Amino acid sequence: MTAMSSSPEAVEEAAKSLRLANAFFLAHLTQIVGDMSGLTEGDQDYDYFIPVPLARLHILGQQISDLQFEVKQRFQVGITALPVPIAD
Repeated sequence: MTAMSSSPEAVEEAAKSLRLANAFFLAHLTQIVGDMSGLTEGDQDYDYFIPVPLARLHILGQQISDLQFEVKQRFQVGITALPVPIAD
């Protein structure tokens, strides 16, 4: 087995893609959710946790899922957010 090496250019390109994907994701997540004050860092399964009103969980959850898919398609980067239901 041989070790894989990445050129500095490839590493920088990957880092740039991740930065752009994250900015795109957060900007569009703001449009979906509105109040981002409760956004927190996720755990090993999710990049972010975002509180959403329980009454809108189904709709917002689908929109967040669609956004995750769009980011993956556009940037080839997986960024995830778990909508956490809160009382309305």
